[in-house]
Amino acid sequence: MGSFETLTTEDCWGLLARCAVGRLGVMVGRYPLIFPVNYALDGNLVTFRTGPGTKFEASQYAHVSFQVDQVEPSGKSAWSVLILGAASVPDLSHPAEVHRLEQLGIKSIAPGDKPLWILVLPEHITGRRVVPDEIVFGFDPRGYLGLYY
Repeated sequence: MGSFETLTTEDCWGLLARCAVGRLGVMVGRYPLIFPVNYALDGNLVTFRTGPGTKFEASQYAHVSFQVDQVEPSGKSAWSVLILGAASVPDLSHPAEVHRLEQLGIKSIAPGDKPLWILVLPEHITGRRVVPDEIVFGFDPRGYLGLYY
């Protein structure tokens, strides 16, 4: 078992900066849909590329959620960061803006052309970490002294 630790805003941004894949949540009709996306941070904006379709149509100028998490290989600790915000589309008529966005180096693992960009402007960011209980020293019947969480 473990306990929850609330992450600071700075911790949340630091964790987001370490990852490249998150999940975009949008409303389509009466249902929330979740889409995995490759992203990069552009200052305090979450930026990703996409192609035409449901994800782009549902996220343009809408309230969205964006979530990133990670479970440690041991399975004994994990963290999650959630952003609630508004999505917008950058003005691609300016070559300097296109060049700046390209410099973010977003590499999509999904096939297909991704000519469109979405920016998520955070309104709220929260995060928490599951931390293991105190480390307990235990005796292994085979004669080994071990660490147990």
